[in-house]
Amino acid sequence: MLQRAGEARVDCIINPGSDLESCYRAQRLAEEYEQVYHAAGLHPHYAKDIGSDQWDAFVRIAREGNPVAIGETGLDYHYDFSPREAQQHLFRKQVSFTLELGLPIIVHCREAYDDCLKILDGEAPGAQWRGVMHCFTGTPDDARAFLARGFFVSFAGMITFRNADALRETAAAVPVERLLLETDSPYLAPQPVRGKRNEPANVAYIARVLADIHGAGVEDIARTTSANARALFGIAAPSSAKSGAT
Repeated sequence: MLQRAGEARVDCIINPGSDLESCYRAQRLAEEYEQVYHAAGLHPHYAKDIGSDQWDAFVRIAREGNPVAIGETGLDYHYDFSPREAQQHLFRKQVSFTLELGLPIIVHCREAYDDCLKILDGEAPGAQWRGVMHCFTGTPDDARAFLARGFFVSFAGMITFRNADALRETAAAVPVERLLLETDSPYLAPQPVRGKRNEPANVAYIARVLADIHGAGVEDIARTTSANARALFGIAAPSSAKSGAT
């Protein structure tokens, strides 16, 4: 998989955790492979299962494991795998913890934009956030609300789907200098490989669609979004060793 990513000119992979086990695994992969970085997060799906012991273990990972961000964290009112109150409580704790650590935040938000904004604004009124709204599916107005708070907005494989005209309209409302792209592997494989397991090499399909939306060259989109990601997550250029990242 890493070889295919390299052949597709993907030289850096950010692998977020979503529960304790995946946070540990992401940290180990980042320690093993120079091109892989990790983020530590507790996804809203698992909010009902996070007690004080799990939270303390998560804090240790985030403090000691050298993640580049906190996330995925956020709210998911589409599936409601955890009660909304539990999701909000866990998201609020991670937002506060992110501010304490001074790290960027990777936010998952599905059908919960108003509550997500309320929590962010409640924890840091008027803040300009270092963060990304990951795998974004909201409206142009939703996107503008997060852009106004300093967030980058990231699009995944859904932007390539045939029925995603509304999402492509949202992507057109996001300035290129605030744009990120991702695969959300192993989910949401882009249209040309839909139904297969997604992987980082497929980010090239997303770059092509975003280039078309913004009337730019694919190389320009790749260059700008890569620079955006490196700036947000404090990752050095590929010619530098991992130790050069902050």
